[in-house]
Amino acid sequence: MPDPLDIPVRDDEVGTLVTQFNAMTQRNQELVHLLVDEKKRQEQLKLSLLQAQIKPHFLYNTLDTIYCLSEMGKSEEASRTAKLLSDFYRHVLSHGLDWVSLADEVRQTEDYLAIQSIRYLDVLDYSVVLDEECADVQVPKLTLQPLAENAIDHGIKPMGRKGHLTISAHLVDDTVEIRVIDDGRGMTQEKLEQVLSQTRENEESFGLRSVFERLKLYYGDAFSMIVETQEDEADVAGTCLLLTLPAKE
Repeated sequence: MPDPLDIPVRDDEVGTLVTQFNAMTQRNQELVHLLVDEKKRQEQLKLSLLQAQIKPHFLYNTLDTIYCLSEMGKSEEASRTAKLLSDFYRHVLSHGLDWVSLADEVRQTEDYLAIQSIRYLDVLDYSVVLDEECADVQVPKLTLQPLAENAIDHGIKPMGRKGHLTISAHLVDDTVEIRVIDDGRGMTQEKLEQVLSQTRENEESFGLRSVFERLKLYYGDAFSMIVETQEDEADVAGTCLLLTLPAKE
């Protein structure tokens, strides 16, 4: 049977209507394919990030920390670390949900940071500030934790000293401003753009890149990620990563 779109049409008003209808149908088909491709990309990014967070080395190292704490007679610290690990992975799975409240996302990131501060007692200190006005804003799951991990691995650890990481979220008009600030080796806007343009085969800063790609897919131009310029930048160590996204409850 011939394709209806390939059937010749008359050169009159009816033919014009048929031509316009065929063009509209073709455009609709193209849009459907685009939507399907975008959905596939979203699912691939979500799966890749989920797999990245269920990292064997993080799990094994934390379990090893729990074992060492137990052997040292620090049963309370061991129990707390085990509970933090359980809560962390419970949020990672989240009953299959893609979106969670910002408060839940912050809570899961705090669990991760608490575990890391136990493992790296002489390396990491942290603080978290959440504006209650944006606590119920819905965000894609696994938005903050990969950024915290990136700041620790690529900002603080290379310094060879104890560093501080601050995560803050504030409501500004109709947007949420999230800052991930560390006093590590620092990153420029040019370096950020270089990292974001890397191929997926390059594992450097995978979490940072995948978070950017997912949020860009979800929010489009309403989302931005920049290295915020600080006053007296020459005298300021570290990085302030600023994310701006719509405040949607």
